[in-house]
Amino acid sequence: VLIMFRRNLDPANGLCNGVSAIVVHCHPRVLSVLVVSGTTAGYIAYNPRIHRAHKTVELPSTLTRRLFPVTL
Repeated sequence: VLIMFRRNLDPANGLCNGVSAIVVHCHPRVLSVLVVSGTTAGYIAYNPRIHRAHKTVELPSTLTRRLFPVTL
């Protein structure tokens, strides 16, 4: 599947927000992707799952979720 990065994971190596990639393999905690756009086209990268914490005044506790910072 073709995805797009939503975070600047490694700007020095061209893994920035908006770069397109193809998922090669999906592991439980990391995605193996083939970068198809940008300065690092053809590069195999690993996209880790990140933790997001969300706290509001209305909720008594903090909501935490784990997600891959990509979009289809």
